[in-house]
Amino acid sequence: MECLISVVVPIYNVELYLYKCIESIMQQSYENIEIILVDDGSLDKSGDICDEYAKKDNRIKVIHKENAGLSSARNAGIHISKGSYICFIDSDDWINKEFINMLFLKIIEYDADVVVCGFIYEYGEKNIENNFKSSHEFLDSHEALKNLYNENYLNMTVAWNKLYKKQLFDTIQYEVGIINEDENVIHEILYKSSKIICINKCLYHYRMRENSITQKTFSVKNLDSVYVYENRLAFFEEKKEKEFVDLTLYKYFRVLLNNICNVYYSNIDKKSMHFEELKSKLNSNLHRFIKLNNMNLSTRSLLLCYRISPILGIYSNKILQIINKSL
Repeated sequence: MECLISVVVPIYNVELYLYKCIESIMQQSYENIEIILVDDGSLDKSGDICDEYAKKDNRIKVIHKENAGLSSARNAGIHISKGSYICFIDSDDWINKEFINMLFLKIIEYDADVVVCGFIYEYGEKNIENNFKSSHEFLDSHEALKNLYNENYLNMTVAWNKLYKKQLFDTIQYEVGIINEDENVIHEILYKSSKIICINKCLYHYRMRENSITQKTFSVKNLDSVYVYENRLAFFEEKKEKEFVDLTLYKYFRVLLNNICNVYYSNIDKKSMHFEELKSKLNSNLHRFIKLNNMNLSTRSLLLCYRISPILGIYSNKILQIINKSL
């Protein structure tokens, strides 16, 4: 008998896009699935749409809950899921008809813990493929973790282009209240995994919306990225994984400096307090950043500028941000 696969869909105010998302899951060539629609306190008709589909397909389960964010919705879906394997689909996205089948065949063939595929950015009429860039289909935990720090960063980090062994989430949950929930747990998932398979096919369609979380202008919530890298740093320090401590320190420096720069040019509440707090974090770790051997020339130049003068570091980083956006 085919394995049951759980598909968890967190939902909040997406009535314009939800039909396409649910239809793409219902039409999967792999049919032994449970579709868990988690209505996270939607204020539009999303909850009604979920109930409507539950009447059409007995594979669909609906949870209606008070709004608590994406992490809370995913956790609620994980909690009631019955499958041996699990995947997460964002409610404004959709998936190729073979998404589940192709990932499942690979996870069975290799007895893998996680299978990753490419995805397509959908922005109006513009479609951009984002595939995993590697000559290796099979990765161990160490190799997979290294991809959190290279050009495959986004592909490896996001939750929704993957199929997982459900047991990975026996001791891992998404943290409620932060906007970088994927980054906050992916290192734990990969560290716990012995086999990760990468499929060089774009089977997931990611809709780019102007009002989505990732498209909003800078706010205090963006400072969650600092918290996330502090968590990751503490995790690898506890595991005594020096290579990943150094890689995370490098990212932590860039995240701190980027946020210092963004706060400096923003109009957020308590701007001065956040600015001084971020500066204090960077200054207290300055001796560690200086000793890093994995910094490229541009980053080391930013570090030098910041050591001469924090304001010089901020201006230099802003110029670099503008250059990178224009490329």
